[in-house]
Amino acid sequence: MKCIPRLLFAGLLFTGCPEPLPELLSQEESERQPGEILLDRIVEARDIGDLGESVPFDALVAGRGYLVSFTVQDTTGAVLENVELSLSSVSEGFEQLISFATGARCSSNEIGLCETYLYTTGGAGSVKLMAAAAGTSLYRSWNLSIGAQIQQPRVRLNVEGVGNLSWQPGEQDPLPLAGMLTLSADQAQPAALTVRLEDAFGNPLPGRRVQLYSADVTPEQPAPDAGAVGEDGGVADIGSGDTGIADGGADVGAADTGSLDGGAQESPSTAQAPTILLGSGADGCSEAQPPESPGLGITDDQGGISFCLQPGVERGDWSLYIEPEGLILAPFGHGEAAFQLNG
Repeated sequence: MKCIPRLLFAGLLFTGCPEPLPELLSQEESERQPGEILLDRIVEARDIGDLGESVPFDALVAGRGYLVSFTVQDTTGAVLENVELSLSSVSEGFEQLISFATGARCSSNEIGLCETYLYTTGGAGSVKLMAAAAGTSLYRSWNLSIGAQIQQPRVRLNVEGVGNLSWQPGEQDPLPLAGMLTLSADQAQPAALTVRLEDAFGNPLPGRRVQLYSADVTPEQPAPDAGAVGEDGGVADIGSGDTGIADGGADVGAADTGSLDGGAQESPSTAQAPTILLGSGADGCSEAQPPESPGLGITDDQGGISFCLQPGVERGDWSLYIEPEGLILAPFGHGEAAFQLNG
């Protein structure tokens, strides 16, 4: 009687079903190794999960977030899961142009996709983005270009005899309150006007048009033959009368501001209708040249352009407008979407 339970117990142990062993990876699966890392796309991200449009690798913008998507493949070109990528970047001068908002690592999913967010910290320039597969020697890199953020411009004005001024969107024109520029009709001494265009991070805006025009002439309807070459090869000026202005310059029309008093006495030293010439950052106005198009300058690699206002021989008051193309979206109180310099 005492042996029966033992036999039954032994039988139960013998006839019980064992737990299944884990399925071993096939030799083919275990030998799959990362063979390629592809940078699929870069998408503008306003926030985590709030995505915009894909952008070219050479068209990133300073001060913005992006979702970066990689694909990991094995040596046969098939997607590979569970591969960790380590991300890094380097730029000229070792300036940190990008940071990884959600960490500098990601792991590939079942379709080989590995994603992370990066942020362009504010500097503009070229940066190399690098990705390495953990536990292997696989490494890839891509060149990215980050441009200035034109949507947040800063304009810096340096007017000789008036001062250094700056402007950003939402502010009023600072020039009228800064005072008037006096040019002497008795001395052929030009006044330098420097315009520098930047974004909110201080990155220069090169290759942008800056147009100077008078109160009675707009850039859309320039005065006839204003500094343009005539049929006889000469240059036609638009000043009032013979002002003795150098050929090739654009004359600024005089504003009717009552510069003559009741006794018809002219202002003693204020020159009317200055000629707009181009200077240089190195030489200033010592070797000023006429612009190719009247009153027009193009910013250099540092975002700057120098103008030289050459006095005329007539006396009177004048107004000059400075328009950095596309940066001032609404007119100021004086009616122009440009800075007003009075003299």
